[in-house]
Amino acid sequence: MDTHPWQRPRSKSINLEKKFAERTTCHGLGHIVDQDVPKVRRYLWSIVTLAASVGCMIGSIQLLQYVLSFPTNIDIEIIHQDSLIFPAVTICNFNQLTKTALSEEDNRHLQTFLRIYHRKGAINKKDLELATSYFRNKTGVDFHLQNLTQDLGHRKNDIIVSCLWDDQVCGPENFTTIFTIYGNCYTFNSGAKKEGMLSQRGKGSAHGLRLVLNIEQYKYSGKLSYGSPDAGIRFAVHSTADLPEMDAEGMSIPPGMHAYASIPGADVIEGLPKPWGQCGSQKLKYFDHYSVSSCRREKEIDFILQRCGCVEPHHASSSNPVSVGINTNVCPVACVQTEYNVEVSYALIPSQVVVNDISDQYNVTKIIENARNQRLNLTMSKLEFIRENFAFLDVYYKDLYLFKTIQKQASGFVAFLSDIGGQLGLFVGGSFLTMFEFFEYIYDKCFQQTKRSKREISRRMQSIREKRRPESMASSTSVRGNLSTNVHNFKVNESISSHNVRSNGIKSKFRRSNSEHLANIRISPSSID
Repeated sequence: MDTHPWQRPRSKSINLEKKFAERTTCHGLGHIVDQDVPKVRRYLWSIVTLAASVGCMIGSIQLLQYVLSFPTNIDIEIIHQDSLIFPAVTICNFNQLTKTALSEEDNRHLQTFLRIYHRKGAINKKDLELATSYFRNKTGVDFHLQNLTQDLGHRKNDIIVSCLWDDQVCGPENFTTIFTIYGNCYTFNSGAKKEGMLSQRGKGSAHGLRLVLNIEQYKYSGKLSYGSPDAGIRFAVHSTADLPEMDAEGMSIPPGMHAYASIPGADVIEGLPKPWGQCGSQKLKYFDHYSVSSCRREKEIDFILQRCGCVEPHHASSSNPVSVGINTNVCPVACVQTEYNVEVSYALIPSQVVVNDISDQYNVTKIIENARNQRLNLTMSKLEFIRENFAFLDVYYKDLYLFKTIQKQASGFVAFLSDIGGQLGLFVGGSFLTMFEFFEYIYDKCFQQTKRSKREISRRMQSIREKRRPESMASSTSVRGNLSTNVHNFKVNESISSHNVRSNGIKSKFRRSNSEHLANIRISPSSID
């Protein structure tokens, strides 16, 4: 008997697991399904393979955690250079205002502002109005402590007695004026000049910067509020991209001393941005180059401007401070920083035998005469004058080494793949292609399940159709029987109807003939007779 297509026996489904285990390059699975070896050995292979798989997973998870921690390495390079970019050197006088430029009335009204600035007690409102009016009438503009300090402070033409760079004569014109907490300060090699930054081409003080400075102690104001109680020079060696932080990074030279500031080399630090490091950069409004100090100062300026509409005078040079409550985390460390580890040593000046030579070389006699012309009582000798007012400063590289500290990524995507491959090879003898084999098996398994589901659905649908078929056949037979009966009845009725019609016709003809016959009888009475 023929069978329907859905009734044909289904072929055995392929055992994908066994086929995959026999041909995969992943070690161990083939031994587990090998039917030619004892069960004990297959169980042993199962345990070993499972343990190796667990070890591989643990190692891979640890590798992933390590990569997600964004590890870094630090590389240190020491490079000898023929020349190195010379740092910026900023010098300040401990005293802010000179007494020769201040009258008694200037002092009295200036004390009013300084008491406000240093928050020393309450100020009478009338005194503040008088002081403001006084300086407005004197200068023609609103009072500004920075402008006053520039006019009444120590000037670079007076402070810088001698300047040599690489044995070449330099002067006050090679210094840029900035304003700090020490008042007027002057920076050599600030990078603001058109000629750019200077480079030292040989080691030693002869190839560096050599300064002879006059601190003008005879002009000190005598007011503690006008500066520090110290006498001397405050200097800082810093990158040209950084603002000098004189209070934090500055070093001091007392009068009568020769300071030798030697630099072993330039330390360049190259960091990484997040997530590997903490460095970054921002666009600044008031400064051309980004640095942490510039960024913090800008944030402080904006903060104070927003709160009170003014800024501290030592921040005004940046265009318009350290304040409590400012979040310094918004200023990340620059990704490239240059630092200088300065080693300072001192010597006493001058020796007794060279006093006259120094006096002649640096015009000490003329300086003393100018001071006396300003009604300054100077009765000291040349030796005493030099030791109380002169300071020597040499800044130089003692070695032309560039020390580079570079932060690098310890692990990247390629390294992570290599480590994962090592884990697979060590524990299960697998590779990237082995992973593809697993993907292929999963695909085949899903495909097989899909086909099986489709066959099951088709089988169920066919079963439903088979159940419905006898009922439909019986129903069709009944319909055909009823239809035949109805047709037969219709034909019988039709024949009966036609027979009745014919009978009725005969009867009508018979009645019509009888009527005609009776009529003829009535019309012919003679015939009756």
